[in-house]
Amino acid sequence: MQINLNEFQTYHKSNLPGLYALFIKNEDCLSKIFTPAFCKKILNHMKQNNCKNCIYIGKETNKLYERIEKKHINGDIRHSTLRYTISYCANMDRYKVKGISISKKRKIKKSDEKRITKWINENCDFKIIETNDYNSLEKQFINKFCLPLNITNNPKPIIARGERTQGFIDLDKDDFDNI
Repeated sequence: MQINLNEFQTYHKSNLPGLYALFIKNEDCLSKIFTPAFCKKILNHMKQNNCKNCIYIGKETNKLYERIEKKHINGDIRHSTLRYTISYCANMDRYKVKGISISKKRKIKKSDEKRITKWINENCDFKIIETNDYNSLEKQFINKFCLPLNITNNPKPIIARGERTQGFIDLDKDDFDNI
């Protein structure tokens, strides 16, 4: 297979493993979720790396449709690295329970989760490649195109890997549960 973004096909409810990619419908839609400074950063990054409006690639080891629909479109930042990264890049308030790892107990306001869902639904398209070679291909695509919202395996990440873990607001468990 060529490492070419044109290899991705229109999304359908696939029960197979593979890769998925998130493409923005146009450059203007970035300003509907990100700050002007971050939009400029993403657009410059996309032009330098010939991303063709692709901003993220991920893999699914089981059923592509479950990952896309349950985790990314209708999920939350705890179960979706894509949504977690969008929440950071969109400068949303992020919360965690005091003394507990952010990977186990992190969240944003429900209104912000809805905002991410709405933005994805209105401004983005998922595309897929059904394959069992998802590990190798994911690394190759990210390495070649340096996609702006991918951090792991990206030789030119737009944000540093540890940067997303900074800036969480610590809350007591009761306060956290009521957000």
